[in-house]
Amino acid sequence: MSGAVNKRGHDWEYWYTIIALLFITSALTPLLAILGGAQVEDRGDSNPFRFGLATLLYLISGLLALKSVGKSLELLQKNPLSLALLLLPLISMMWSVDPALTFRRAVACALTTVFCIYLVGRLSPEELLKRLMFTLLIGGVASIFYSVLLPQYGMHFDAGNYGAFRGVYGHKNELGRVSVIAIIVAYFVRPTNQSERSYRYLALSVFLFLLAVSQSATNWLIMLGLVGFIPMLALFRSERLSLPLRILLVFSCGLTVTLVVSVNAEALLAAVGRDDTFTGRETLWRGVIAVVSERYPILGAGYGAFFSNLGGVRELFFLVSSWGSIPEHAHNGYMNVWADLGAVGLVTLVLFLVTSTVHLARRAVAEPDRPAWGALCALMFFFLVNNISSSVAMQHSDIAWVTILLASFYARSAMPSDVRLRSIGLAHGSRSAWPVTSALDTRSNARPRSPTL
Repeated sequence: MSGAVNKRGHDWEYWYTIIALLFITSALTPLLAILGGAQVEDRGDSNPFRFGLATLLYLISGLLALKSVGKSLELLQKNPLSLALLLLPLISMMWSVDPALTFRRAVACALTTVFCIYLVGRLSPEELLKRLMFTLLIGGVASIFYSVLLPQYGMHFDAGNYGAFRGVYGHKNELGRVSVIAIIVAYFVRPTNQSERSYRYLALSVFLFLLAVSQSATNWLIMLGLVGFIPMLALFRSERLSLPLRILLVFSCGLTVTLVVSVNAEALLAAVGRDDTFTGRETLWRGVIAVVSERYPILGAGYGAFFSNLGGVRELFFLVSSWGSIPEHAHNGYMNVWADLGAVGLVTLVLFLVTSTVHLARRAVAEPDRPAWGALCALMFFFLVNNISSSVAMQHSDIAWVTILLASFYARSAMPSDVRLRSIGLAHGSRSAWPVTSALDTRSNARPRSPTL
């Protein structure tokens, strides 16, 4: 078995997933900027090399997903809300204020979902986390060298952000977001050899450093929240207490923390150099709410079209003149989805996140010996909070959104039969050992492979 795994770990498909994850984590931003003749910060549709690479990577994933089309369709069937989120941006071309722009971005969003389906069909959650950790580590090490050797590109020198690292990711908040994701992934990875242990410790060290020097106050606060969330997650998954008691304790702890944070919100924000306006975001949010409420409340302006010249930019300019320029998104993922896809899109997104969280919690309790479910729960927590101040929901080719799609598909994949029976109280006695297998091998009617094969 180990020989087969090692051989598979060096084939072309392994390196394809590494390159694809490097692209999705934005670690290739400087290279694509040089090739495309654009600024390092430009990661949009105007960069032809970025668009071309995305097309190639997603085309490959689509073809590979077709090799197991039955499994791909099964994943979509079990997760109808993900299918709705795939189709809604495409359908919004019918009423979009900029159909051409919506088409390009909607196709990219749909192909991002296809890429996630491919990954879930080929890798177990544990395998994915290890591969993602290695990919993030490459970007983290590159960011340190990039910021030190080419500070004019790897650091901020503008007022308010002076001296903050941004690494290869183009902005300090992007670096902060990737750092938190990398810390979560590395924390929950369980190495099986010395190389993986070395990568894990190095990843934790590199990204704790990068999180600090990014000066991303929002991600500092979220990391602080994770310090409290992870012990509660461990309590929730512990089998030493009955499930109702665990739920009561976690709910009580969560409510207490929420009340403490609410009462001391101003002091916490001041401690990281922020205030309750969220660095002026409140002004932007009021402007977006006013324009969307008046012009696009039900269906939105079309996927990716609200912050375009044909969308709400003109009206918004007079409402957020203090910003100096109109941003490219709402700095709030929920509000951004509402602006693009209206109340229909926002309700669909919320239902998707709620049901995905419920399924994740179920798997985390049913399989307490698998740290991968803890990682996916922590990534969901990070996304839900981060999406309040950053527009990461339904963003194509974005690692934060990709991790949520992956978590949702994995959570709905079939449980091994012994775990499924135990989760509904039909199995008793000691837990039987079962090997971690690919998602393709965990169907309810398939036997787990022997770990010695």
